[in-house]
Amino acid sequence: MDYFVPNFGMDHDVLATESNEKVASALVGHAWSFKTPESFEKYRIRAKDVDYNFDPKLDEDMVTAQNSEKIAENQYGEKIDLVQTGI
Repeated sequence: MDYFVPNFGMDHDVLATESNEKVASALVGHAWSFKTPESFEKYRIRAKDVDYNFDPKLDEDMVTAQNSEKIAENQYGEKIDLVQTGI
């Protein structure tokens, strides 16, 4: 705690990467633009615009099947194990 930490400046790999990016951008004639309205619109994740229902109601056929399962269990007095029956 409270020990001296030397500052050797930016890492050489980071400096080289920044330099290479500038050269590559000049070669292809393209400049990066981050956090601008244009880049947001171009790269946004459109799936996040949809309001998904993560708790959908079961289909009417499934509700009927569940009710039938409960009736059969009550009628025969034992629980139906669908995993064990392979269904």
